[in-house]
Amino acid sequence: MSTLAEFKDWKRELLLHGHFSDMEIICQGVTFKAHRAIVCTQSPFFNSAFSRGFKETTEKVIEIQDDTPDTIACVMSYLYIGDYDDGGNELRSRAPDPVPFNRPSVAASPEDKPGDAELMKQVALMNIRVFVTADKFGILPLKTLAMQKFSPWACLNWDSPMFPEIAEAVMTKVPAHEPGLRVILARTIAKHILELARKPAIMSLLNSFGSLSTLVIAGLIRDGRIQEERDPLEEFAWRFHATRYCLECSAKLSVDPGNAEFHAKNFHCADCLARRR
Repeated sequence: MSTLAEFKDWKRELLLHGHFSDMEIICQGVTFKAHRAIVCTQSPFFNSAFSRGFKETTEKVIEIQDDTPDTIACVMSYLYIGDYDDGGNELRSRAPDPVPFNRPSVAASPEDKPGDAELMKQVALMNIRVFVTADKFGILPLKTLAMQKFSPWACLNWDSPMFPEIAEAVMTKVPAHEPGLRVILARTIAKHILELARKPAIMSLLNSFGSLSTLVIAGLIRDGRIQEERDPLEEFAWRFHATRYCLECSAKLSVDPGNAEFHAKNFHCADCLARRR
């Protein structure tokens, strides 16, 4: 076993058994024994709570009620071993073919067991909750990991009936200052816009959340699926530069920006009156 693997196993044991713990995190009645050297050095939230004279500094206990114990367990897992189980492991164990560990879910299929759809939904919701909590605790690498786990889920489940529900959860639960998960949703919708535009639930979602609609449109433009309207002045300059002289009499072309010719992008020759579009 490598030294790195041994070190990770050692930290996993500290997390599981709480040996030599010097702080406690209590979430909805569940107590997590932890170590300030590991937790506070990676989280500004906990560092402030245990270092700035608050009651947590003396009591070495902090209560968190806005999150679920499962979410806190994922956060603690990341702080100790650099990863967390989003619930996709159970789905992966059911898959007929091996699935890489870093894929958070498997695509739905007719052979899936009845509970698989619910499990896949919970996988997405867990990654959303972890992202939100990581943002609150100031653990930036954990936010990145949650995005990395959520992105394949969106790619695999965009056509699932649960996708609009998960998208709504992102739009309502994730703070507005954090666009990461919204961008993933928008890119997924833009990629499959022809299919998803036929789904009433998706159209209702886009009608309800204008910021998501804006991101989808931006994605379509970025991918070249919607052509941006060229500014009239830019269009005129391009055309005038490309066609400076009349093909009939070789005189310089002219155009009056104040009349309809400019907006119609038509050019006429002042000498022979030949018109060129």
